[in-house]
Amino acid sequence: MADINDRNNQGNRTQTLANLIGLVIVVSLALVKDWSKVFFLKNFQDFKSTQMSILFPIVISLQANSDQCVDTTPEKLLKASQLGDVIKVENLLACGVSPNSKAFWQQELPDNNSVMELIATPIHAASWNGHAEVVKLLIEAGANVNLLNEWGFSPLMTAAEMGNARVASLLIDAGAKVNFVAECHDCGDETALTLAAQYGHIEVVELLLRSGANKMHRRYDGLTALDLATQKNHIPIVRVLQAD
Repeated sequence: MADINDRNNQGNRTQTLANLIGLVIVVSLALVKDWSKVFFLKNFQDFKSTQMSILFPIVISLQANSDQCVDTTPEKLLKASQLGDVIKVENLLACGVSPNSKAFWQQELPDNNSVMELIATPIHAASWNGHAEVVKLLIEAGANVNLLNEWGFSPLMTAAEMGNARVASLLIDAGAKVNFVAECHDCGDETALTLAAQYGHIEVVELLLRSGANKMHRRYDGLTALDLATQKNHIPIVRVLQAD
């Protein structure tokens, strides 16, 4: 009987030690403010497996009172998304910034001679710049892939305009409307396909066609995606659009 009690006591001491080690790990992560590791561990399954559910309120309290969550604004999330800063995006989402929040977006255009300024969501900025991992994070956090920016463009349209095929694929898989028509003032009745065709992005054109894009759609000026590709002399795209 004494042996059994000794083994039980030893087991309890081992479990207590394991829990204390777990607490040290959690608090250490909190102190270095690496919330991406604390809050993105498969819904705390890693911690639950060591029976440390008592630590959850401690972690949440540490987060709420940490200066990591002081300067957490929609502008910060949009900027981090624009730059492709995965860790910062994770931290801001963990601190409660909505993936659907809108903020002022300032983006240098590819010609480096002009700047685009408008109100948009983080997923617009990430899609424009081709940051697929950030787009995936935002989608997993609940981003609406069909929200429009100030100019009436969807995230899929921004990805199509810049030729970011991987991002476009993620957005389509998440429910992006392939045939959405931008009908606001000065939007030109564009679609993702007309944008991809006129800017010469064949990979995106092929993806959109496979996803059911309407190649017969006409913009405000009566031009189709084929007309636009022909005007710009994008011959490979012309051939794709002419095929049945």
